[in-house]
Formats: sequence, structure tokens, C-alpha cells
Amino acid sequence: MDLRANIVEKRGTLQVVVTYKDILGVSRQRWRDTKLKKKGNKKRAEKIKNEFLSELEKEFAEKENEHKTHFDWEQKIDITFFDYLHDYLKIAKQNVSELTFISYHKLVKTRIKHFFEASRLPLTSLRPIHLQKFYESILDDGCTANTAIHYHAYIRKALQHAVNMDYIPNNIADRVAKPKKRQFIPQFYTSKELNELLAAIEGEKIWLVVLLTGFYGLRRSEVLGLKWDAFDFVNKKFKIKHVVLEDPREYGRLIKKNQTKNDPSYRSMPLIPYIEEKIMKQKEWQQQNRKLFGDNYLEEDNEYH
Repeated sequence: MDLRANIVEKRGTLQVVVTYKDILGVSRQRWRDTKLKKKGNKKRAEKIKNEFLSELEKEFAEKENEHKTHFDWEQKIDITFFDYLHDYLKIAKQNVSELTFISYHKLVKTRIKHFFEASRLPLTSLRPIHLQKFYESILDDGCTANTAIHYHAYIRKALQHAVNMDYIPNNIADRVAKPKKRQFIPQFYTSKELNELLAAIEGEKIWLVVLLTGFYGLRRSEVLGLKWDAFDFVNKKFKIKHVVLEDPREYGRLIKKNQTKNDPSYRSMPLIPYIEEKIMKQKEWQQQNRKLFGDNYLEEDNEYH
């Protein structure tokens, strides 16, 4: 693996940044703070850089050996395209978020399996026409181009790993024209429509959820993930830092994560007086339920507003 290391000054100290490409071919970086000031510490920083490089080289070498063991390629020289995509899930799981892995798992276990498993098409015999026919079948079933693009993204990553491991000479997915993505045109409620919706569901448990979603423009996962520790009633603000998602593999099972979709999604929002009033009423309602139900009250769910 090609590792490139540089020493840069960041936040007042010298830091080592190592740039490399992971097994999916995606450019990534690893950082180490030397905790040294710039002046007079060039040699010490260089020593730390070399030590960091040695550690990473050893770490990546161990991972590469592990990946080869997963596939046991010498014994699977005639592996089918479907079996390869299925085995690649083990590799993908180490490099993507839990929700992304669940999405990949669903792609392989449903449409990819139905289309490719029975054919027993060897990975080494895969041609652009096979993928083209697969994408066409997705569109013929009435799915959108965006759905086909999700399948293309997973297949391309899996094949790129096969190229990186010298299993196949080139990435067949790069030679297939992926479906053109449709531009998403969002639609928004007007103030009048939002007020009408709130009036229609007044008294329902979901009322506060709709209010927060409509006023702040939160994602469903963000509004459902709001915990009491996110609210700062002294400084009149709250933070979006938890999410709750539905597990697509199992109906009714929730995935609770102490992180947002990406760094920009972690943000602070102003707590205006009207919203604060409704939030406090929700807290009073929960406290009443705690007294009413006693030991049968579920404190875990009470973390969320």
C-alpha cells in the first residue's frame, strides 16, 4: 500500500498526516499530533513521522493478509460473481457505517441474488453486458434510476477490491453506463399548510415531533433522536448529535447512534420561547407518567424527548 506522509502545522502544533487509498480505492487520511511546536522540533517531528509510518505499514499489512484469508482465493479461483459479491460483504463491513452495511446486505440478499445466483456466472467471465442487463431489469420493474445507481455503487466497489487484489484485470463496472440520476426537486410546506397540519393533529403524541421537524427542518432520524441532554435551557439552544433509524432488515427494530449522518449534520439550533414552552410541557408529561407507572416506567426510552 502506497503511504504518503507529511508534517503540517495545525492548531499550534506539528502534526503528521498520512494519505493512502483503502481497499475500496477511496483516498483517506490518518493523523497523529506530535504535540511539538514548530520551532526547533523538526528532527523530533520527523522521528515521530517515521514511527507512525511503520505502525501503519504493519497495521495495513495485517489487514491485507486478513482480507486474503477471507477470500482464500487459491481455493476459489472459479468463484461465481454472486458468491464474490456475497463474500465481499465481510470486507465492506469493516469500512462503512452500520447503516450503509445494512443497505449493502439488503442489495446482495434480494435483487442481486435473484438475478445472478442461478446463472453461476464466474467472476472472471463477467462482462459489461451482464451488468447492463441487470440495471435494465431494475428499471423494467418500475424502480427509479436512483435505485439502479445504489446497486451500481456497491458492485463497482466490490469489483474495485477484486482489481486491487489482482483477482481480475480491470473493473467491468467502469465500462457500463450507469443510469442517469434524476435531479431531486424538494417540495416544502408553506406556513399556512404547516399550521393547518399542526391544527389537524393537535392533541396527538406526534404533534411535538411534527412541530420540531417543520420549524427546524430536521431529518426524521434527527428529531426522533433528540435526547434531553441535547437541550441547553440556560443558553437557549439544543444540539443535533443523536439519531434513531429503523433497521431495514427487521421491521420495528431501531438503531440508536450517538452520531449524525456527517460532520455538518452535527449542529446547534436556537431554542425559541414557543418551542421551549412546548418542550417543557413534554417533560412535565413524562414526569407525570413516571409517577403514575412507577417501576413499570421505561427509563431507557425516557432519554429521548
